[in-house]
Amino acid sequence: MLFSRKKNLLQQVATNSWRTDADKEALLEQIKAQDLKPLEAIPLIWHADALVRKLGVDLFMAKPNAEAVRALVLSMGDKPNHQRAFVTRIYARI
Repeated sequence: MLFSRKKNLLQQVATNSWRTDADKEALLEQIKAQDLKPLEAIPLIWHADALVRKLGVDLFMAKPNAEAVRALVLSMGDKPNHQRAFVTRIYARI
């Protein structure tokens, strides 16, 4: 049940399923409460919205591990330079 709740919340973020900034903030607060693993936070790091990206980085940095770091590196391959540069700065904080 918890897994499907996390998946549903992440899907809502991926599809920008909010109408107002208040809706977005409420959705992000719900995601914070889910205690995502760093690996689960990676899609948030690549999101177009700055608040979503920040949440993704915060969740990723809360408990980084080798598996998640490797997955983030591998996910950089098809991203534009500016996104890769953003993620490269995350590595400096690990």
